[in-house]
Amino acid sequence: MGENIDIYTLYTLVDITPTGVTRGPDSLRRDQQRNWETVIQAIGLVAQPTEVNGVELHDEMPLEWANFGEFYQGKHTVWTWRFAVDTAMFLKKTITLWHGWRSYLNKFLL
Repeated sequence: MGENIDIYTLYTLVDITPTGVTRGPDSLRRDQQRNWETVIQAIGLVAQPTEVNGVELHDEMPLEWANFGEFYQGKHTVWTWRFAVDTAMFLKKTITLWHGWRSYLNKFLL
C-alpha cells in the first residue's frame, strides 16, 4: 500500500461472518461465507481492501445513528468490518468506474 491509506468501517445487518465453508450440508455457514465473499467482491470492484480488524458481531446495537431505513429502528444485530484501501488507487478506480457507468446509463436515459 502507498502513503495515502484510508480506513473504513462497514456496518451491515447481513451476517458476513467468514466461515471458510463453501460446500457441504452446513447451509448457514455456507451462506455466511457467501455473504462475506459478496462484500469482498463488491469492494474489490473499486479497491483492494486490506483487513484491519476481522468481522465483529454486535448484539443489540442501537441504530439511531445509522441510516438503515425506517423499518430498522431500535436495537439489532450488526456486523462490522474495518478495512483499509490505498486512497489514490481507490479514487482513480472509483472515478473511472463512475464515468464508465455514467456513459453507459446516458445511452438509455437520454
